[in-house]
Amino acid sequence: MLESIQTGHPTFVFADGGGCTEIFAAETSWFVCRSETEMAEKILSLQDQGQRQHVLSLLEKLQQRLHREFSRVKFRDGYRAVYQELLAQK
Repeated sequence: MLESIQTGHPTFVFADGGGCTEIFAAETSWFVCRSETEMAEKILSLQDQGQRQHVLSLLEKLQQRLHREFSRVKFRDGYRAVYQELLAQK
């Protein structure tokens, strides 16, 4: 997942239930959101309250993992390089 973020994939990635072997494969139950707003809309659209809580729990764990990984120099510098490249392309 971190390599996907470093290569420019959207950052807001989480699971809506089920297993996942390939994070960006169409047949998995993972989805990618382009913004915080889209992510919030997707979470709110989940009909089952238990599933919604599960997604929020996964998202919280993902945020903690990203914080841990990106605080390491290698990942932090890689993420910064991708971000600067994206800014240059705009």
